[in-house]
Amino acid sequence: MAQVVCAGVIVADVLVQGADESVFQRDITRLPVRLMPGGDACNQAANLAALGVEAELLGKVGADGVGDVILAELRRRGVKAERIVRTEKAPTSVSVVLIRPDGERSFIGTKDGTNSMLQREDFDLEALSGAKIFSLGSLYGSRALTGELAGKLLRAAKAAGCFTVSDMMHGGRFPLEDATKALEFVDLLLANSEEARALTGADCAEEAAWALHRAGAKSVLVKQGAKGCLLLEGKRFAAVPGFPAKTVDGTGAGDALAAGVIAGLLEGKPLAECARLGCACGAAAVEQVGAFGAVRSRALAEEKLAARM
Repeated sequence: MAQVVCAGVIVADVLVQGADESVFQRDITRLPVRLMPGGDACNQAANLAALGVEAELLGKVGADGVGDVILAELRRRGVKAERIVRTEKAPTSVSVVLIRPDGERSFIGTKDGTNSMLQREDFDLEALSGAKIFSLGSLYGSRALTGELAGKLLRAAKAAGCFTVSDMMHGGRFPLEDATKALEFVDLLLANSEEARALTGADCAEEAAWALHRAGAKSVLVKQGAKGCLLLEGKRFAAVPGFPAKTVDGTGAGDALAAGVIAGLLEGKPLAECARLGCACGAAAVEQVGAFGAVRSRALAEEKLAARM
């Protein structure tokens, strides 16, 4: 059985490095282009495998060639993928990631792909038997992953005895009242500052963290990019600084951070130490192109940690 079960969005990422507005002024532009799996849950599972953690991935892909590629690469990276659902009703979701020279990104996603039609039956929660941690790739990572569906998954994980982790995306997509249906079952919520403020209406990261805690999340980690993160544990805040990095591609940095935090939790580290490991993983990830397994190895994260000591 896997130590960690990751559930949520699975896509194929088409990464275009060095794209800017000038590409629309020419018939053809030749740039480095890569195809690899992606999506919040998929990235987390691959990063965990690179960190030496047994991880299983739950989600859905199409019964198509793109789905074949994703599943083959997951198995090559050591991620358990046997319970991933395949469907002929929709194509595998694809994200075209236009990576600007400064590392910032713009996304173009498949309309009506597999991630748009996620439902409870797509997540085989028998995988939770024996698992220690359940990670929901992202609340609202798909329009289908509303508070109601996320709450069902997280509640089942708590009933199975798992520590629950949830990331969050698109904070302005639904009201906070919807999120509370899931947050009451979340032991640790991760959200970047913009998303946390959009969901709560708060003016700053601290106020947003408090609002999310009051809405049910036991602990809250607010991601702040290169600055690191802000951790609310119980009633106490801790600022965890980031690590120096030469950013090549920011895609999936938050997924790498989440994987580092989860790896730390499995090792019994205090939450602040888990956050430090997460920040180190995030810094290692932005120095690579792509989000899938961007941490590469535990050694890369340890190098970041050692440089700060």
